[in-house]
Amino acid sequence: MMKGTALFLATLALAACGGDSGTAPTTPTYADVAGTYNGSIVGTSSGITVDLSWVLTMTRSGGNLTGTVVSTGTLSDFSGTVATGGTSTITGTVGTGTNPTVAITFAPECAASSTWSGTYTAANRRLGLSGDLKYYLPDCTLLVAFVGTTVVMFK
Repeated sequence: MMKGTALFLATLALAACGGDSGTAPTTPTYADVAGTYNGSIVGTSSGITVDLSWVLTMTRSGGNLTGTVVSTGTLSDFSGTVATGGTSTITGTVGTGTNPTVAITFAPECAASSTWSGTYTAANRRLGLSGDLKYYLPDCTLLVAFVGTTVVMFK
């Protein structure tokens, strides 16, 4: 009898230690941040004023983002105004949940990449990002930096 009880308890202990709990692993849920966003940036630094329109287009695969940002606008100082703009590729990440964090890295031609971060608000499809906006001369010398710039964009 003792031998049978010990064998039963050993089998019961093995069953309790392993096996399937009956629940499937959860898959992360990412907000639908893919799409086209429009926003503007206006600011002054070192006597230079920037007035830009941004169009950010992103695709999402899981928590990864790719796309482009197109900017058009002007830079002005005491001597006049010049047109500015361009296109930059972006990569980034999005967190999980309804109002996730978003981080986007721009890859400009002249400079090291620049990362902007913020949040996406699902209720009004708003993307708020903050980062440093930098302008370079044709020889890739830094002209001006707008540090701590914030842009709010809507889809």
